[in-house]
Amino acid sequence: IGFNVASVSAQLMNGFNVRMQNYQSGTITGFESNNWTTVYSGTYTVPGTGWKYIDLTTPFFYDGTNNLLIEICFNNSSES
Repeated sequence: IGFNVASVSAQLMNGFNVRMQNYQSGTITGFESNNWTTVYSGTYTVPGTGWKYIDLTTPFFYDGTNNLLIEICFNNSSES
């Protein structure tokens, strides 16, 4: 998965998790809590600006038909 990073912080993100799912509905009406696949779990520090990529540790099959939801979270007590 790739991100185009405009500015960077040296903060280590603990509990960094990326989850994905194929989503059949065209509208999200609230927080979706079911059917996620964790594709990356660990720590992460953004290495710089520009396009940066995270290699998934668990493969995910996008079905090519439904919407693709991606959830990215980390559990630090501070933010940057």
